[in-house]
Amino acid sequence: MMKKSYEFGEGKWNLQDLRYAYSPACFDRVEFQQEKNCIVNRQGKSLFGYEYISLIDRAKWKIGTVITAKCSFEKFGAPLIVVTNDIKENEKGELVYGTHFEVVAHEGGINVWRVEPWPERVERPTRSTLLSEKKFTIEGNTNIEIKAEVQKGKIKAWVNGEYLETDIVDLPTEEFWVGITACEGINRFYSFEIEV
Repeated sequence: MMKKSYEFGEGKWNLQDLRYAYSPACFDRVEFQQEKNCIVNRQGKSLFGYEYISLIDRAKWKIGTVITAKCSFEKFGAPLIVVTNDIKENEKGELVYGTHFEVVAHEGGINVWRVEPWPERVERPTRSTLLSEKKFTIEGNTNIEIKAEVQKGKIKAWVNGEYLETDIVDLPTEEFWVGITACEGINRFYSFEIEV
């Protein structure tokens, strides 16, 4: 059994085991800001007027991995867990996602997306496909727990105990990276745990 835990309070984490990674739709190549007990994104250019920031664990994980993120958003948001085996380094040394999968908490519930590059669409160079969703209300400025278990051909996911299972034909079957992303609004992350 292998387990990693990150607490994002001031002075409690560093980039030794984490790296920043960016969606092709990320026009702000910025880092999280530190608050006393969490990390946070800000207003920016990337997506709906907010910074779109992602951190991934440097290690690769395998089927059976369980990822848990404790987070929140302000009035609206989309903090998420990301799973991928498709990351490339660009000429600036930045990691950029290719095809990846997102387990998202938002004000309207939980959903799972497949996201792939779409370079011809310059204004937002990704194609996002909604794979599944479950609708319920998540209030802003409340604690959220996102949990995802990567299985062969499926992701089992929970947001605040609400369950959603999603079959995914092209989900990685061997090794993959996992991480967290702040998207669509002001998002705060308090902790991130990976276990297999």
